[in-house]
Amino acid sequence: MARQAACKEGIDLTLNRKGRKRYVLVLPTEQGSKAFESLTRRSRELFGHVEMHRAGLALIRSDDKVMIVRCGLDQLDNLLVSIALTDPPMVALDMSASARRLRRRHSESE
Repeated sequence: MARQAACKEGIDLTLNRKGRKRYVLVLPTEQGSKAFESLTRRSRELFGHVEMHRAGLALIRSDDKVMIVRCGLDQLDNLLVSIALTDPPMVALDMSASARRLRRRHSESE
């Protein structure tokens, strides 16, 4: 009922949808959480607090060799720039829409 009234007035209501995520396999130069802290610090320096918060960066998994980082699809370019410009630079090895598929591809390539 309220939607019909809003549409008649020219206001279009949209549903809140979860943002799409991407998972990036990163070859860090430091170990574990230090590498992720370095990445988030560089992202904050380059793009500011608001953009970093919108990216929703999260450390999903960290091994001794690689780490998996989650971010929003709309902020993926910012993450890749932050990875490349981290000092010392890290390398993005692979990317996927699901963490399970990314882990599977990484284990097959070893």
